[in-house]
Amino acid sequence: METFIQELQSFDYKGIDKVVIQTFFIIHLLQEQFKEFKTEWKLLVKKANQWFNQQQVEIDDEMKQNISDIIQS
Repeated sequence: METFIQELQSFDYKGIDKVVIQTFFIIHLLQEQFKEFKTEWKLLVKKANQWFNQQQVEIDDEMKQNISDIIQS
């Protein structure tokens, strides 16, 4: 987990609010790395997705790939 925090601290947010990117990151981290605990986090992810969608921010493919790379490492 400490590696994820370090990666996020050095992440290029490209002018997008950090909270929005961090929320996107956590949603995908839970979905990719903690699938076995889905019953515990599915409501949290549902609400986080709703909040994220209300922010009307477009995350480009490069940023999505960077986040995916961090999660996979």
